[in-house]
Amino acid sequence: MRKSKKGLYRINTVDEAKLIATDYLTKLDLITVINFGLPEIDDRFDIWRVPILDIQNNKIGEVVIDAITTLVDTEKTTKKELLENRLLGRKESRGGNKKKED
Repeated sequence: MRKSKKGLYRINTVDEAKLIATDYLTKLDLITVINFGLPEIDDRFDIWRVPILDIQNNKIGEVVIDAITTLVDTEKTTKKELLENRLLGRKESRGGNKKKED
């Protein structure tokens, strides 16, 4: 009999996922200006996705947490600079070269 992956998860509830996301965003000094949407497990990739909302409850990003190790995946999680830009209504840089108009 094969053991289910869920038995390997160290994060099993929405509250546990929110707690880890809270700790992460506290370290970034953003916890006081955001809310959370409903976290969900993505069992294809063994991760939790915790939506980050602004004060008006618009999604501005997400924290991605490995369900097995409980580590925040910083490569998949929305970057602090991008969250700040979205919170402050700044235009986002796309990173490409813009063609100058004469």
